[in-house]
Amino acid sequence: MAFQNTDVFVINRAGTNYKVDYQSLKNSVAYTLPQADGTNLGGIKVGANLSIDTNGVLSANLPGALIYKGTLAATAAAPTGPASGDVYVLNSAGTLTGASWGTLTGTSVGIGDLLIYAGTKWDHVGSAGGTAGVSSVDVTAPVTKAGTAAVPIIGVADATAAAKGVVQLADATAITAGTAGRVVDAAQLAAAAVVYASSADAIAGTITNKAVTPAAGKAAYMPLDISTLTALP
Repeated sequence: MAFQNTDVFVINRAGTNYKVDYQSLKNSVAYTLPQADGTNLGGIKVGANLSIDTNGVLSANLPGALIYKGTLAATAAAPTGPASGDVYVLNSAGTLTGASWGTLTGTSVGIGDLLIYAGTKWDHVGSAGGTAGVSSVDVTAPVTKAGTAAVPIIGVADATAAAKGVVQLADATAITAGTAGRVVDAAQLAAAAVVYASSADAIAGTITNKAVTPAAGKAAYMPLDISTLTALP
């Protein structure tokens, strides 16, 4: 129900009733929204870059801003009705064709390149700094290169006696078999090192994991030629 200016209301003040019309009552309770500033909340003014539609939706116009619009194939025509700042990302490589691309017609593009509408024309930004994809890859031995310039395949050559490269450690089976092309590290070398028995070890004859040298064996056994023994004093 809407009130009218001719409506009359009763106001009780300190036990006494008074009458007041709607217009006077409305004027007495009118609220003025303060203007917002750097410290306080309040009303704001709509500037040149803002607009409010009939539904109360506030929209902002940011000149120079980039607006992501989605992906495009290299074979696609330029989107119709573009707005300044529209950005598309290419999801395939190829060559832009058709008059809709304007000065970009015939441009080679790659996956991940950007196409930006600059208000009157389309601009191309390559994902590799202005060119589409990888243009070249240089390697030095033992690093190797295969594949294509756009999709290079990088590897490392196997090591040989004449050239450095990658190697594979030998396991226990390879060590026992002496497998070619396998190497041992310091820990494996230490574990496989020969431990020699002393003369006392050779005489005692109780050690099972040490090697006996000729000198240790000589100390442990009587020579076949007893004439070589020292004479009894």
